[in-house]
Amino acid sequence: RYPNGTLSGNTCSLPHANLREALGVKGLPPQAWHEELRIENRFNRILLYRGNLVHSATAYFGFEDADKRMTAVFFWMA
Repeated sequence: RYPNGTLSGNTCSLPHANLREALGVKGLPPQAWHEELRIENRFNRILLYRGNLVHSATAYFGFEDADKRMTAVFFWMA
């Protein structure tokens, strides 16, 4: 968050394409981030992110039959 409380967006700005280029690291600890959005598991859903948006999953599978989901993750450079 910015000092005024607004969300910062968690993006890697040009000329950097990812965290490794921007900060010289592969990843950061969870404490370095603020959760801006949570999207629950749902059957037959696709989520697409811009390549410069830093994102993460909090859990991939679930615990009960109602929330268990198989997740496939793909990365590509266009």
